[in-house]
Parts: sequence; C-alpha cells; structure tokens
Amino acid sequence: MFVLCYVYVGFVLFAVKKLLNLIRFHLFIFVFIDITLGGGSEKIMSESVQPMFSPKSLILSSLRCRSLIHFEFVFVCGVRECSNFILLHVAVQFTHYHLLKRLSFLHCIFLPPLS
Repeated sequence: MFVLCYVYVGFVLFAVKKLLNLIRFHLFIFVFIDITLGGGSEKIMSESVQPMFSPKSLILSSLRCRSLIHFEFVFVCGVRECSNFILLHVAVQFTHYHLLKRLSFLHCIFLPPLS
C-alpha cells in the first residue's frame, strides 16, 4: 500500500512538472508573437484578417504531440511584403487517455499562390 501511494505521488509530481513546462513554453510562444508583430493582441487581430484573403503563397503547418499532455499547434503563414505569420489556432488539451499512447508527427502543406 505504501509503495502504491509513493508511486502515485511520484506520478502526480511528474505530471505537474510537465504542465508547468508546457505553460512556460506557451508563454514564450505568445511573447515571441507579440514581439514579432510589435504590439498587443489588438494588433494581432487587425493584421490577421488581411493576409488571410490575399496572400502570395500560403503555408499551413500542424504539429501534434500526444503523450501525457495532448498538445496541438496549428499556424498559417501568409507571405507578403510586410507580414510575418498568423497564429491561427493554439489548443492545449489535458487528457489521461493519451498517457499510454505516444505519437508525434509534423506535417506541412504548401499551397501555390492564389492569383
């Protein structure tokens, strides 16, 4: 019984450590995006509409890692003269279902220019 409690406490501490590392990583991503675009979230919203409709080329990337914490990060890059990239979707989902399953893959889809 004591060994089972010890293993459970160790598992909880491991999960909390992974959670804190993930939060720190997300804060780095959002700070990087804020610095890259040179403003707050209102600037991100205002600049994210125009490049979506008329980019010269479009890059859709998706990164999914399933382990103890399911993490999904998808972004769209519109290549224009004065735009960097658009953060389309960041979703973090904590689930115990993926504890025993481990799958990681990265795929990119490159689309030709629309015009």
